[in-house]
Order: sequence, then structure tokens, then C-alpha cells
Amino acid sequence: MKNKFPAFTGELPNGDQYYGFPAENDALKIGKHNGGQVIHSADERVPFAEVVSDGSEAFPFLRNVLPGIGCCLYGAACTYDNSPDEDFIIDTLPGHDNTLLITGLSGHGF
Repeated sequence: MKNKFPAFTGELPNGDQYYGFPAENDALKIGKHNGGQVIHSADERVPFAEVVSDGSEAFPFLRNVLPGIGCCLYGAACTYDNSPDEDFIIDTLPGHDNTLLITGLSGHGF
């Protein structure tokens, strides 16, 4: 049976932003949009849970909106690019009119 739980977003009074969507086997995927590991190259990325706050911040949000939520079954890092103002950047590369640059999709480019 396909998971029919809807995708969702939410923001706490302190500005923390969360997003989630259904996963297989009646599970949910959830992530925190703001915060997380700020990296500038792939070499700086560390595995999920090596940063103490990985995953732990999501459960107070989830329990507020879904009081019956269970425990974390699995954790993984989701890396995506963000422009400083969170606007998309879609433009040609200066000096290379045939090269299109698309970045800063703020998590929407999946």
C-alpha cells in the first residue's frame, strides 16, 4: 500500500523551519531547512550523527504536530545548496553565453 501522508512544512516561533514527506513502509522523512552543517566543499561533509544536533531538533517539532509519532528509524544527511538570500540563481556564466548556471535552489531542486 502506498503511503498517502502529505508533504508538509512548518516554522516554529524561533524561526526554525522543517519539511517532511512520506517515505516507504508508512515512514516519514523530515529535515530542518535552516541550520545544519554549513560546508564549502564535499570534503567538509561529515556523516549523519557526527554533529550532536543531527536529527534531535526535529522531534520536538514533530511531537508538537504529530503527538503519536514514534522514534527515529534511520538518519541520513541531505546536502543541498542555498544562496545567502535563499533566492534561486538561474543565469548564464559570465563570458560563456552557452553555459547555464543553476544553483541556490534552497532545497527545491530535487
